[in-house]
Amino acid sequence: MAISTEQAYRQYMIRATLAEGQGRLAEAIQALEIATTLEERRPEAWHHLARLLALDPAREGEAQEARARAESLRHQNPAPAANQPDLPHLPPRALGATITDDHAEAGWLERAGRYLDACAVWERIIAARPDDVDAWVNLGRLLADHMARDEDAEAVLRRAVSIDDHSEMAWAYLGRVIHDRDGDLAEAEEALDNALALDWNYATAWAWKARVLHTAGERIKEAEEGYRRAIALSRSYPWAWAQLGLLYQEELGRTRDAEQAYRRAIEENPGYAWAWGQLGHLLAQELKRPAEAEEALRQAISLDPEDDWDWAQLGELLSHQPGREEEADEAFRRAIERAPDYAWALAHYGRFLADAMDAPEEAEALFVRALAERPDYWWAEGQLAHVRHLHLDKLDEAEAGYRRVLEGEPNNAWAWAQLGHLLAFKMRRPAEGAVAFQEALKVNPNYEWAWAHLGQAFHEWLGQPAEAEAAYRRALELAPKEPWNWGQLGALIAQTDLARSGEAESAFREALALRPDYRWVWSELGRLLAQLPGRETEAEAAFRRALELDPDHAWTWAQLGMMLFPRMQQPQSAELALREAVAREPQTAWLWRRLAEVLADGLGRNEEAVAALRRAVELAPDDYAAWHQLGTFLETKLHHADEAREAYERALTLNPECPAIRSDLERLSGGATPKAGASSVLHRA
Repeated sequence: MAISTEQAYRQYMIRATLAEGQGRLAEAIQALEIATTLEERRPEAWHHLARLLALDPAREGEAQEARARAESLRHQNPAPAANQPDLPHLPPRALGATITDDHAEAGWLERAGRYLDACAVWERIIAARPDDVDAWVNLGRLLADHMARDEDAEAVLRRAVSIDDHSEMAWAYLGRVIHDRDGDLAEAEEALDNALALDWNYATAWAWKARVLHTAGERIKEAEEGYRRAIALSRSYPWAWAQLGLLYQEELGRTRDAEQAYRRAIEENPGYAWAWGQLGHLLAQELKRPAEAEEALRQAISLDPEDDWDWAQLGELLSHQPGREEEADEAFRRAIERAPDYAWALAHYGRFLADAMDAPEEAEALFVRALAERPDYWWAEGQLAHVRHLHLDKLDEAEAGYRRVLEGEPNNAWAWAQLGHLLAFKMRRPAEGAVAFQEALKVNPNYEWAWAHLGQAFHEWLGQPAEAEAAYRRALELAPKEPWNWGQLGALIAQTDLARSGEAESAFREALALRPDYRWVWSELGRLLAQLPGRETEAEAAFRRALELDPDHAWTWAQLGMMLFPRMQQPQSAELALREAVAREPQTAWLWRRLAEVLADGLGRNEEAVAALRRAVELAPDDYAAWHQLGTFLETKLHHADEAREAYERALTLNPECPAIRSDLERLSGGATPKAGASSVLHRA
């Protein structure tokens, strides 16, 4: 169906208004130039053209010519009132008879931001002229662009194309609305193809079709070509540049091209908040330029302070910068104030609270909220399991959470590895933990953390030193500068094969070269050297370096004390070291036993030694070795035979198969082992 010159004129005027509202001034000027060609005696088109040309100083001469032409035409058909201001500042009817139609009135109301009033005008036009396709198109456009009523917009636009299937704008907007409503992408593409069949040079239709293809994710090259075609057809098209940047970032991994596209969008429209936000996200997450990222995100927020996404991205950026925790907290809170159901912000705020603010209960609540909004948000599910696993000691719930993640994402290597850590080291199910680590490594054979912790499970829990060493060495191939892996390898060799003490020492020293303040490795090096003849002085130096780094580490104090006596025959120094250990962990029975040995064997203070052993058996009443040691000291140091017999009997009750206990008891009892059960004399007042 052919359209009249009047219909074509109106479509180009509408296109000009649309392009101007979206910041595409070159396209708006082009549409107005066509409109003035179609209806060269219509002053409103010349006025509109003059106003836009005047925005470019280089085109001031053209603007003056257009303004003169408009004034000339208006004088030929004068308005009823004199001295009227320029067109942009008054509603259409104020200019007199030359702009009296309702279309112009609706357009003016829209430019003034009075969208409800503009909708009312279009509805009034449709009531009077039900077949006015331009009114249907503009009502649909207004509902989609400014009223967030995509469902109504789609119905209106379908009505428009049913009236006139030659309206490229109706087809284009219909395609866009179908896409935005998460509708049938094939139908959206078909509608946009219809628009392009009517006008092959319709830049907006090219850009929206590219967005449909981008969303579909299967014809990315065509999407890129569509954005570039739209840009080529319009000298200024910031939206298309920004979408092209998103395509490069999300689909093609061309981060430098994405940055260039976002910056081009901003160059063409410095007030484009969305492009500033996307640029900030790109700079933060992928280009690792946090200072520039923060600048871009803050610019986006200054342009649109109510944008929850920008606040959330700023919070995430700041949350990884030490010393800026309060700023990060504030940014996340602002995001959630604006969008309480924003699952991404809730989950990432939770991660921040758990990791940086020592607030695991608050973090747990935020993860639960995020999952209530988005039940298949597997990252949040994993983080919830993680905080329960590492911070809240809710181990059964943590296991269930990791397994839910793996139901949704069977190839989630991180979830497999975390499940392995939970099972092996928290729930004391190391064989199952090793299986989970191996599942993680099937998914990602280069997962260094999983290799290292698989090695730890073999080493510390399953008693498989060869498998442990192989896993540690694989982890070191992947991360040769990871000090923890070197320390674990050194500890494995030192604990299982002292004949390879040189390899163990080399591994410890590699770890310390990478991290000189690594207290744990200094302690382990000290323990190794303490076992090697003639290296006691080096061992003492290693222990004391560890204690400089962490003076409250009881185990290191104990190891130092046990080396000072009997190895170095310094019982006074050994007592001091062991008392430092006991002061830090007074509920640890074996420390009291080591102290007792120094007091009795090194210092001859037998009463104090027995008192220390009595404390040990109070703390560990089921430790048969502590009872046996107490009996030995009572018999040999204090010569308290009856109390010694009671201690031996208690030890034998706890371990009836121990020949050393039975032998001591038989000797003390004159060759016969008495039955346990006599009333104890050990704790009499």
